[in-house]
Formats: sequence, C-alpha cells, structure tokens
Amino acid sequence: MSIQIIVRNRLIQSIRIANWVGISITTFLGWFILQTNFEKYLLFALVVSAAGFNQFVIPFFPRNAIVSNSFVHMAIGSAIVILAGFALLFAPYGFSLDVVFILIICIAGMIAGTRVAILSTIIISIVYIPIISLFPLPTTYRSAEIVFHIMILLVVGYWTSRLSGSLNDHLKQSARKNFYLSLLLKVGMIASQRAELGSILSQICNTIVSDLPATWCQILLLDPTRTKLIVYGDSLLRSTVDRQPKIVEPLSLDYLPQVQRLFETGQYLLFDQAELDTQEAAEIVNRFAFEGVKTLGLFPLTTKGDCLGLVSLAEIRSWQREPFTNEKTELLQTLATQIASVIESAHLFAEAQDRAERLEVLNEVGKAIGSTIELKALLELIHIQLNRVIPTDTYFVALFDPVEDELDFRILIDNEITYPPKRIPLGEGLSSWVIKNRAPLLIRRLSQESDRLPIRPIVMGKDQISESWLGVPMLAGERALGILAVASYSPDAFEEQDLTLLTSIASQAAIALDNAGQHEAVKEQARHDSLTGALNHGAFLASLDQALEIASAQSAPVSMIMIDVDHLKDYNDRFGHLMGDEVLVRIVEETQALLPSTGFIGRWGGEEFSIGLPGVSVEEAKEIANQICAAMLKIVVTSRNGESAPIPTVSQGIAAFPIHARNREELIDLADAALYRAKNTGRGRVLLTTDRGHPPLEIDRQAQ
Repeated sequence: MSIQIIVRNRLIQSIRIANWVGISITTFLGWFILQTNFEKYLLFALVVSAAGFNQFVIPFFPRNAIVSNSFVHMAIGSAIVILAGFALLFAPYGFSLDVVFILIICIAGMIAGTRVAILSTIIISIVYIPIISLFPLPTTYRSAEIVFHIMILLVVGYWTSRLSGSLNDHLKQSARKNFYLSLLLKVGMIASQRAELGSILSQICNTIVSDLPATWCQILLLDPTRTKLIVYGDSLLRSTVDRQPKIVEPLSLDYLPQVQRLFETGQYLLFDQAELDTQEAAEIVNRFAFEGVKTLGLFPLTTKGDCLGLVSLAEIRSWQREPFTNEKTELLQTLATQIASVIESAHLFAEAQDRAERLEVLNEVGKAIGSTIELKALLELIHIQLNRVIPTDTYFVALFDPVEDELDFRILIDNEITYPPKRIPLGEGLSSWVIKNRAPLLIRRLSQESDRLPIRPIVMGKDQISESWLGVPMLAGERALGILAVASYSPDAFEEQDLTLLTSIASQAAIALDNAGQHEAVKEQARHDSLTGALNHGAFLASLDQALEIASAQSAPVSMIMIDVDHLKDYNDRFGHLMGDEVLVRIVEETQALLPSTGFIGRWGGEEFSIGLPGVSVEEAKEIANQICAAMLKIVVTSRNGESAPIPTVSQGIAAFPIHARNREELIDLADAALYRAKNTGRGRVLLTTDRGHPPLEIDRQAQ
C-alpha cells in the first residue's frame, strides 16, 4: 500500500465519521426547524443522498490513482449539489451558503490535494451564479451582490485550497517517513532471524514487493569469480501467463556492460519506459525483468567499498502511478546498504562456522592418528571428516611404491561406492604429477583446462571424468609417501581454503603413514624368523589357518610340505655354525623362488621348515618338492676364509587337505610323519603321506 493511499485512508476515515455526525445533527435539527412538509420531504431526500455518498462514494477516493478523473469530478460535483441543497433548504432560516462551499473546498483539498481543491473552487464559482439567483435580492444590488460573492468565494477558496493542500502534503510526508522507517524496521527484523541467507533474502523481497510496492523484486549476489550473478531471493506481486519473469541462473555479466559499470562505480541504474524500449536495454530487460515492464531499477549492494550483488526492482505500472521519486530512490539505496550488511554478516558468520568446522576436522584427524595405527581405518575416518566441510564425489588415497615405481590406490570411493585396490605405473594420471613434483594441484574446470594441464588425466572409479580435482602429496621430509585427493563432477567445487585444509590433513596423514609403516614393519618382522626371513612358527600356523578356511569355502586343496636338512649337525661340526646358518638362509631363498605366489614358507624349528601351498594339488606339490631337492644340489656356500662346500640334502614329507587330512592338526601330523619316513629310509627324498617307501632321488652332482 502506497504512502498516498495510507494518508487518504486516514483522512477519509475521519471525514466519514464527521459526515455521519453532521448528517445526524442536521436531520435532528431540521425536523424541528423546518416548517412545511415539503421542506421535510426534501430534507429526507438530501439526508438519504448524503448518507449514500458518505457510504459508497467517499471510500473510492483512496484509490483515485486507479479510477478516472471523470469519477473524481462527478463525485465532487455530487457533493456540491448535495451540500447546496442543504444550504438552499436552510437558507431561509439564516444558514449561510458560503460556509458550505468553503467546507467542500477544504475537504477536497485535504483528500485530493491543492490541484483538486482549486478545481473545486472554480466549479463552485460557476454553479454559484444560478444558485444565488434564487435568493430574493433587490434588483439594483443583485449584480453587484453576485460579483462580490464570487470574488470573495474565489479568494477564500484559493487560500483554503492552498492551506488544505499543504495539510495534505504534510500528512503525506509524515506518513511517508513513518512508512519508510517501518519498512526499514521490517527488513531489520527479518535480517535478525537465524535462518539461511537465501530464506532471509526471499523474505526481504516479499516485504519490498508488498509494502513498497513493486511488481517484481530480485536479490542477486556475485559468485566467487565475480563474473556471474546468482539469484538468492525473488518475489512477484502479480503474475500472468504472458508476463512470467524468466529466472536465468546464473546470470553472466559478459554481455551486460551497464551492470559491470554499476559494480565498478557503485551507482544505481534507473530505466524508464522510453529507455527500456531501446535495443541496448533489451538484454537487461530479458535478464532482470519481463516484457511489458515500465520501470526498472538496479541498486548495488555495497558495503565497505565492495559490491556484493544488486537488488533489481521491476514495475509494470506507469510512472504516474508508481514513480521512482527521489525519496523512493533514497529509500531503496538505504535498503540496499542494509541488505548488503545482512549479506556480509551472513558471510562472516558462515566463514567463522566453516573455520570452526575445519579446525574440528583437523582435531578429529589428529585424535585418530593418535588413537589408531591401522592405515585402512585411518583413511576411512579422513574420508568421513572431509565430507563434513568439502563437497566431494570422489575420494582416494594412493601410496607410492618406489621399488615398483607404482601408485598403490589403497582406498577409492566414488559416488559412495568403494572400489577395490588398484595399482598404476607412476607417470599416468594427475596423481603421478603430484608425486613427481611433490606439490599440490587444484583444477576448477577440467573440461576447460585440459589443454593446459601438465599431464593427461585418467579415469578412476566411475567411468566419467571429474570436473573439479584437488590432490596434495603426503610428504615425510623430501620423501613422497603418497597422495590424498578429492574430486567432484561439478565445476568450481574446491577453493584455496580447501587446498589449505587438505594440505594440513595430508601432513598429518603422512605422519600416520610413517607410524603405520613402522608398525607394519615391526609386525612383519615379528612374524618372520630373524635368520632366514621365513615365517616363524606362529605366523605360519596363522597363514595356514587362513588358507584352510578359504579352501573350505571354495572346495579347493591345500598342500603342505615338511622339510628337514639332512645331517646339519655334522655339517656345523665340520664347517662351523656360520656356514650352517648360511645353509639355512640359502635353502629358504631357493625354496621361496620355486613357490607359487600364494605359497609361504615357515621355520618349524632348528633345521626344519614347513611350506603351505593353497590351491596346489598333491601332484603339483610333489613336483615342487622334487624341484627343491634338485635345487639344493646346485648350491655351494663359502666361508669367510674362502672355504666352499655344497649344502646338505633335504628330506621332505607331503600331505594335502582335504584328500588326506580333515583339519590343520591332521595335515601337520601326516606331513610330519611322511617326513620322518623319508629321513628313516635314506634321506634326500620326497614321500607322500600315503607312500610307504621309495628310493632316494639320485642326481649326479658332477652332471649338475
């Protein structure tokens, strides 16, 4: 509701009350003052006319901005006729007609302003002549009396018009100031709510549209690149099928030089209908309004010299009905400044929250590093914490293997799907660049930057190239341990602050990797025999249990070979324990070289060793055992003083699950029993658990 309507509403309400009081008093007094029945009937007719005018005509005056001028003139003419009728009716009893006319002029000025009051004065002066001619005056003085009354009426009417019009203007100005303050207060109350920025700005748009009023209001903010405008709030006063606003999000500033200048200068832009009809303004209308707009205003949201966005107001009503006056423009500039402060406060609050959450993420990662040395659990926890502050579609951690010159992708999560580990040669993909250069890499729009990238990206996980990519190296001094990376299928998903956070997490993860590596090394060392490197007794049994469990589930065989070095004590006595130890080391080395990838060897005790062969049949195990026997005949060890000697032969016993044994204990017992039969029947031979005796494997050393 506009200021003018508010003022008129208040005036009309007061005038209607005064009219009802006047009509009631006039009716009561006239019934006793008037003497003839005709005068009383005429009084009744005038009272009914006055009551109808007061009830049905006067309420339309607040909307005289949307009714025709002829209605206003007809209404004022009707008021003159009704009041003139009362004046003529009561004139014989001493009632003055001039007072009635001055009252009409005064009311017209207070309701409609000075221009309408002066127009009423002229109309009254014109109708005054036939009215006053009805009164009986001496012929000599009639012309002079009429001229004198008209002159007095014009002078008094003019000054009454000016005074009542001034009163109208003063009331409108006071109401306008109160209204503007009320609107600013409403916006301030909305801004004080604890809600999302988009919700607050939408409520502000609704308030501006309903209270200012305006046909269409938008609040648009610049994106981080300051090249596009994003709609955060909008409101439409009235919408029709052929006048529906087009919201294009985001709005590029590339083809809007006038809007770019607005952000550079901080000055608002105001377009009237003539300017909006030009070809230059067509693009602005298309982006910020809709066809048929009569007025468009763009007001920058500026705070501390920085433009954050703009407020767009479109008006489909004519300038005469809803003008952008200086006061209205100043109000909109004040509102824009107030909205800019709201946005800045929201941004500062969001930044503070984001910093707090990022610090909490770092704290959680730090606590995890201190509480666990399990690498997989740590990497999964880092993924969970990162998702709190960085929007990611893809997360992966790859460890660098300098021996194989490969990247070992230990964890790869894409679109909430966890993919199996994978190894790629160093030199392929963006991760290899990060490892080689020991430097982070941030890509905001991969599709646009692909020609400028230092290395060609590869697809990992989902069969789709990411649009945003961020990877940082995990460094221990100058040594690259691996890479921590995130990716998104949306452009501009990551910022510099994300790079800083990921770098900090990668530094902590590098410490965890180093700790985990040392822990794994200690664990692995504890699982192996210190002399030969073979699994120790407990580690071998654990590996055998795991192999048997898998074999049971898959209905696959597991073969076991028990090995004993023949006459090692005599060998030690003859060549010394150091050469005896070297024999054990060489036996393990040569045996491991002959085992399949799934096989494992353990030191059973003293000069005895055990071999586990998951997925290997009895016949295949026997072939491997024969190869071991043959390999032993080729080995020669040399002492420190240059003395050399061939190593002793080995005896071997073989059993298999589930052909011979139903569990681990039976498997070990049967293989051990076969070994002792091999030793007791001549040594240097291979026996199955079902064998009862075979000659030893004879191989001519000289031929070998």
